[in-house]
Amino acid sequence: MLKVILADDEAIIRETIAHMIDWKGLGMELVGMCRDGIEAYNMILDESPDIVLTDIKMPGLSGLELIRRVRESKLTVQFAILSGYGEFEFAKQAMSDGVKYYLLKPCNEHQIEECMLSIREDCQKARSLDTLQEQQNSLMGMLHDATITNVLREVLTLKQVGKEVFVPYEQYLDMENQQYYLTEAPLPTLEKVEHLLGRLQVIFAAKKRRVSLHGVYVEGQLLLFFPYLGGDYLELDAVLKESSAQLPVRTWFSGLKQLLLHLHEKVKLKGTIHCIHSFHVSLVCNFKNVMESSLAIVPTKAGDPWDILAIGEYLGGISNVDFLRQMIADLLLKSTAPPMEVASFLLQLSQESDHATILQLALGEFARLNSAMEASCSAFMGRLNCILEEHLGNPNLSLKWIAQNHLFMNVDYASRKILRESGKKFSTLLAEMRVQRAKELLVESGEPKMQTIAEQVGCGNNPQYFSQLFKKVTGQTPSAFVKQMRS
Repeated sequence: MLKVILADDEAIIRETIAHMIDWKGLGMELVGMCRDGIEAYNMILDESPDIVLTDIKMPGLSGLELIRRVRESKLTVQFAILSGYGEFEFAKQAMSDGVKYYLLKPCNEHQIEECMLSIREDCQKARSLDTLQEQQNSLMGMLHDATITNVLREVLTLKQVGKEVFVPYEQYLDMENQQYYLTEAPLPTLEKVEHLLGRLQVIFAAKKRRVSLHGVYVEGQLLLFFPYLGGDYLELDAVLKESSAQLPVRTWFSGLKQLLLHLHEKVKLKGTIHCIHSFHVSLVCNFKNVMESSLAIVPTKAGDPWDILAIGEYLGGISNVDFLRQMIADLLLKSTAPPMEVASFLLQLSQESDHATILQLALGEFARLNSAMEASCSAFMGRLNCILEEHLGNPNLSLKWIAQNHLFMNVDYASRKILRESGKKFSTLLAEMRVQRAKELLVESGEPKMQTIAEQVGCGNNPQYFSQLFKKVTGQTPSAFVKQMRS
């Protein structure tokens, strides 16, 4: 039913029109009659009618002033004017303000009904257009939210975020110019986050307001972001203040890209992240990213100690206890610690369930490894050098043989230990020692025989291989070296 308001300062005209028209038959309801423009304006604000049938000359506020004031209020109202012959100039002014319909007094029932039917048709068309526009806006809003959710989840699971990540989304989102706010508030449990989102959904639904709200929940911290839209999010602040033990902190960003890069930096070392979209929470697994990040923690040069602060920051960002144990094991297996020591420590770790205790034990173990590595580094390499010097003439000398018969350790572990403590692979270390021994023999021998020296340094009966090895290490052939030394 279309709602109609009738405004005229003559009571007889109001009563006559009200009773002679079959409003219900027209699909309309007469919701009020007003005797002046001020009363009509207030009733329009209260009732939000579809149609207003108004006189032009009324006390307080004329029909023209009423029309202009309602237009300024952005209400969608169809006006029809009642005017006398002497008021036609006023009617023309009303039509210049967008009024399409007017009736000349006196008018009969048929004329009024014809006018109302024409207005009804316009109202129905306008409603259809409004419905179509609402549907389009809703679809665009859903697409907008889905796109933000997609780019958010992608950013959260990448180790590094470059400009190319945002390119596919730029046709759907303004990544640079739309201002955003990020609100941060501590919430101890995921249940509290879900409860808060449920309350916000009810509040905004009651106000029939569509809200674009996204964010993440990680390590007891809720981070919600939304486009800057004036005071539309006052309810959010109020609910956050009630739900959080601390006042929420809000940060302004000039664009969505800047905000997402900021979020990536905050959560890239976190193992378990919950993504928030459309008042719902979903889990984002970032374990792969965390595992890849562990490579930056492992010392790259021989003898370098573990960075205890970096390890603490890295492991402290993992909330899942089982995954925390897994990452500690991963780091220890990349260390030079003896396998039995690693196994013993991991067994101890498996018996603990408290996150803080596990983290404290791990940091203590890595500190112990630093001390042990410092004490054993020179001793291990000294022992290895002695073994190599003693067996250097053996052409079949290998790390596997040394590990099994002299070092009494796993060959892979021995290889990693040599690399870490010397900065060189075993093969490089062996080649350099053979060439160094060859240099000494070449200098000591008056007329060196390459085949003899090749055999003495472990290159077997293969002077060609010896010459290639010598040149690879020194950049010159054995003959050139001898000539240089003699000159």
